Amino acid sequence: MIEQREQLEESKKMHIIDDLMALGVFKVNDQQLYQVSIEELVEEYQKHCQ
Repeated sequence: MIEQREQLEESKKMHIIDDLMALGVFKVNDQQLYQVSIEELVEEYQKHCQ
């Protein structure tokens, strides 16, 4: 069950990263997107979609 939840979270994170890259965002706070928490990714995505 935990593995499945981790896979779902990782899939969600990858989807958000793909969306941010499509918007031209490649770094958040001078860190690569893959190094940033999912919460920070969501926050950055919301900034660019408003």
